[in-house]
Amino acid sequence: MKIKSLAELKHNKDGMLQFGIEGWMHRDEARVIEKTLSGKKTILELGTYQGLSTSIIASFCDPDAKITTVEIFKEQQEKAKHNLQMFDNIDYINKDSNIWLDTVDTEFDWVFVDHSHDSFYMDTTMMKLKQVVSPDHIILLHDMHLPGVQAQQYKFMSLTRIRHMGIGVLF
Repeated sequence: MKIKSLAELKHNKDGMLQFGIEGWMHRDEARVIEKTLSGKKTILELGTYQGLSTSIIASFCDPDAKITTVEIFKEQQEKAKHNLQMFDNIDYINKDSNIWLDTVDTEFDWVFVDHSHDSFYMDTTMMKLKQVVSPDHIILLHDMHLPGVQAQQYKFMSLTRIRHMGIGVLF
């Protein structure tokens, strides 16, 4: 589903979006995605699942932006491809994010991290992201309410210039 406005999206009483793609995102998180994408051309999503956040990203990014989304589980990626077939600016990578990051030769200016929330795995991701982001990049960490991601918040803060809602720019 291509989204024209966040106002058109249905949500439950807790504010969680509900529009036909399995996943978890609060309407306020979707607003942050929408507001931070302006002018960004090289977009990276780590953890596609079934494409809920990818659809929001693809709906609100600039028309000429290129999205790369990385998912380790092939079955989930296939569901995402099916759910997102109306978008033609998405490259799907079926690999472990941290292994894939070692092979990247693109600089990304906007990154959404929503893969494994294991502390060690996220530590590795943050270190690897330093090598693939442009100087004017933005990184968003999803699921800041989960203990594994909350533990990362303090590490993330020490590595970034902006420290609000899991959004930052690596030094």
